[in-house]
Amino acid sequence: MSYQWSRNAEHIQSLFRPWKIGDGWDETSVENAERMLSVRFPTILRNFYLSWGKRTDYNRSNDVLLDPNETFEHFGHLVFCIENQAVNFWGVPIHQVDEPDPPVNYIYNEETDTEWKPSHNQLSSFLDALFYGHAFAKGAVHGASVRVPEEKWNTIEDLVRRHYTELQLEATPWGLRPSEEFDHWILYIRPGIAIDINSRSIGLFTSARTSEAIRDLGNLIGIRWEEVW
Repeated sequence: MSYQWSRNAEHIQSLFRPWKIGDGWDETSVENAERMLSVRFPTILRNFYLSWGKRTDYNRSNDVLLDPNETFEHFGHLVFCIENQAVNFWGVPIHQVDEPDPPVNYIYNEETDTEWKPSHNQLSSFLDALFYGHAFAKGAVHGASVRVPEEKWNTIEDLVRRHYTELQLEATPWGLRPSEEFDHWILYIRPGIAIDINSRSIGLFTSARTSEAIRDLGNLIGIRWEEVW
């Protein structure tokens, strides 16, 4: 069951190895986790667990999407994701878990912090940003990165924008909390490849299903990749 949680899910799935039987949790494991919490998981999260929930390339390449039995309640929220250094948690308000696509909030992992703050308007948007981030963090089958000399950035950006399709995500680039600097995370995509050109100081990143897609991008923009996987 290759579950698609959003309109971007098909493209995200094109970056990772294909779905196979055994990639998801069984119904009994999910039900047991819900019983322990006395809460039913939001439908989108529940279906993701049943389809893709055991895939560490999707779920643990950077931040951690918790396994069903690791989820917990914290100040009125169902916590399902933790930042990679446990600095903050992401959760769905308990009173909204029955909504078709509920909002996601975040809270800093500090004893004195009891205030949840808005992260994403919809759970599906959160998952999109999480999984694209994991694709760039070596979860995708292939990928590459390079630091681009400042004098070449404008030319490369123009080539990428003309030959790939722009996609805006509800997220901070490479992050999941709101930012005053960024309203959206803009990627450039084709089936089987995603490109991030947001961070001049860090470099250009790409993730893909095939090494040929990485090679073709390098040839288009005229660069030699510094790191390839």
